Amino acid sequence: HVLDGGFGSEVLEYNAVHALKLSVCPIAIPSQFVTHGDHKTLLKQTGLDIASVAQVIRISMQHAGTIHER
Repeated sequence: HVLDGGFGSEVLEYNAVHALKLSVCPIAIPSQFVTHGDHKTLLKQTGLDIASVAQVIRISMQHAGTIHER
């Protein structure tokens, strides 16, 4: 679940090798030291909590022109 070299990188590589025109927005733990803590706090700090992931998806879809703000 890391950004550099993680699953998202593999999806991006597959997308490029096969000349697919998929819009991919990897969501993962940033490539930085993450302190210890409880699960809920760590998810929020790394942007992997529900609200943060939903926001990334909304922004990505807005940029892709697939949704409009209400």
